[in-house]
Amino acid sequence: MTITTLIIKNDLQITLNKTDLRLLEGYTLTYSGKGRKITVFAVKNGKKERLSRLLTSAGANQLVRFKSDDRLDFRSENLEVLTYKKNGHKYGANRTGKTSKYHGVYYDNTTKRWVVSMIDHGKAYKEHYYKSEDEAAIASDYLMRSLGFEKEFYNYPLLTDLEISTRYHEIRALYGTTREEIRSKAQQGLKSKKNTASMYVGIYYDKRRPNKPWCARIKCQGKGIHLGSYEKERDAAEAYNDKALELYGPNATVNDI
Repeated sequence: MTITTLIIKNDLQITLNKTDLRLLEGYTLTYSGKGRKITVFAVKNGKKERLSRLLTSAGANQLVRFKSDDRLDFRSENLEVLTYKKNGHKYGANRTGKTSKYHGVYYDNTTKRWVVSMIDHGKAYKEHYYKSEDEAAIASDYLMRSLGFEKEFYNYPLLTDLEISTRYHEIRALYGTTREEIRSKAQQGLKSKKNTASMYVGIYYDKRRPNKPWCARIKCQGKGIHLGSYEKERDAAEAYNDKALELYGPNATVNDI
């Protein structure tokens, strides 16, 4: 197969198959980073896409990796298309080199903790920070099983789903709230101090409504949503719970009624 080279700005030279030149018609090439972290992009009509994904026609649920250390070699034999479902836990975290013997786990030098991190269908998951590598491995297994990863990538393939779930929740009890729960709580607008007029979250008393003074309000995507006014405080709390579960699912913060 005929090979050709292209020179991008600042004399950066890339290698690719000559037959792929037709795919670049109308595109402008640019790049960011340097060394092993360099990334080449193809830009057209203001839309920027990684050159490796453009040349391989990788889908949203696929990732592309270079077989060699040369990130400027875009020949088809140097590009490999992988699925997130089977390989996302390997290539999802932004790190240079593997720091853990377990899948989906790496060591964060800033926090000095073990982190669970992986990608599934283009969505990144970073579950929590753990003091022990083994604790993070259990959490990684729990996340991989819930996302439907292949069994061959489990850290503890001999343990059943129930055993992993039990050990995970025992570990979770030692650490408290996960990142996803914290994010969900912040999205609900619960970071500020709870209204002292009510014992329930998301409920406040409006003296301008003498017949139905108890109002429910929740936050979603940065906007406040009024859920109505009620005669009884408990009814307003139930309305808030229903809407919170609808918007945020199992991570929602709800009232204990």
